Amino acid sequence: MNTALHNSEVPSPLHRLAIIGTGVLGTSLGIALSRRGYVIGGVADCRGKAAQRASHLLGGVAHSTDAAHVARQADLILITTSDDAIMEVCKSITSGGGIGNGDIVLHCSGALGSDALVSARSHGASVASMHPIGVFADIETAVDHFSGIYYSLEGESRATDEAEKMVADLGGFPLRVTPQQKTRLHIAACLAANYTATLMDMAAALAAHPSLSRNDTVRVLLPLLSGVVRSLEEPGLPRALTGPISRGDVATLRRHLEAIGQDAELAHLYAALGMRTIPLALEKGLLDENKSEMVKELFIKTLENTTSVDGPRDKGDIRS
Repeated sequence: MNTALHNSEVPSPLHRLAIIGTGVLGTSLGIALSRRGYVIGGVADCRGKAAQRASHLLGGVAHSTDAAHVARQADLILITTSDDAIMEVCKSITSGGGIGNGDIVLHCSGALGSDALVSARSHGASVASMHPIGVFADIETAVDHFSGIYYSLEGESRATDEAEKMVADLGGFPLRVTPQQKTRLHIAACLAANYTATLMDMAAALAAHPSLSRNDTVRVLLPLLSGVVRSLEEPGLPRALTGPISRGDVATLRRHLEAIGQDAELAHLYAALGMRTIPLALEKGLLDENKSEMVKELFIKTLENTTSVDGPRDKGDIRS
């Protein structure tokens, strides 16, 4: 039994679960729930091999390419497909008789609200979205990452109540949100997680060394990233901010922009991020108003002299 269960030593009252969509999230979530005593009635995926693999990892539960058939065997249906497929998959399950009165249907998209499950609601199901705010890169590591994270919950009360119990059993923290709050939270998650990987890719390209691969260069920079994470945990913002803007080192910033040279895309991004950093630096208190105006002037000039580039550049432009 998982020691992270909240306020009890046994899972919440169990349902028979169907997992529709057996990618990394669906499969790893199924494994995590089964380890906590939940009964996985079956899994379904339009990709037969993916469903078969998930079945094997879950100890041989029923699997099928027919989502409606699997859903008929359950009263709690988790739709863990890609965002773009959720509404159509739900319609297909409903039209196939897989969802009925009294069922609970959840999806795990961070971008979509519970209204994506309107077809299930029209057939008497209670619907909600339950989005784990975490990083799930592969099944092996994702299984252990459901504990200690927040989950945004949005939808009808009975479904969100059940989702909240599930989150507690996973060792997570529920965060009830409105549809509008959910969208902004998902944007925030993309900025914090997805774009951090993009920034590390750009940083590794800038710092490229002939004897190091890209991932070797990332490992050189990782202690910095780890340090930022620790500082964000304690003491938090704005004190976690370091670097030349926080100190008002205008000459250093100018040298950076000179070194970036003709790469207009990178110069524009550097200056744009710099502009957003100035208020944080002022809040921290090391940057005075006079220096902040000098930094702002430098960045504004850079932004005026550069334009955003449509589409990704050939990485050879900055790795060569």
